Amino acid sequence: MSWVLASLIFGVIAFTVPGHAADTLPDLLTPAERAWLAAHPEIRLGVGEEWEPWVVRRESGEVAGFAADHLALLGRKLQARFRLEAGPWRAIVAKAEAREIDGLTLSAPLPEREEHFLFTDSFHDVHYFTFLRTGDPADGSGSRP
Repeated sequence: MSWVLASLIFGVIAFTVPGHAADTLPDLLTPAERAWLAAHPEIRLGVGEEWEPWVVRRESGEVAGFAADHLALLGRKLQARFRLEAGPWRAIVAKAEAREIDGLTLSAPLPEREEHFLFTDSFHDVHYFTFLRTGDPADGSGSRP
């Protein structure tokens, strides 16, 4: 069993550590796609500011959350830089339609948006969660915000 674990750990390290096997993988992008990325050093994508935990605005104004983490990973893989612009969803969609930003993330592929956007496949499915406090709030033993 330990050799299986060791093999798995080696495989993960070999494909994630710079200078190892991951650097020898073929580029999945076409030369035209690489040229487009080179011509666009920053890709600004809009997102609804009200979509926690996908979008979390920190006190500094920085946008964090699942969407930011996903784009950071995608940026590392593509050698591209993404910047999220968060705001009220309707205003963000209007900015993207007016080409004031490059596109949207976490958008549904609605027919009325097809004239403005090319949609990708989903990178995740929405999962709903229920969070409960410990203790019984009625007797005062539960956590309070």
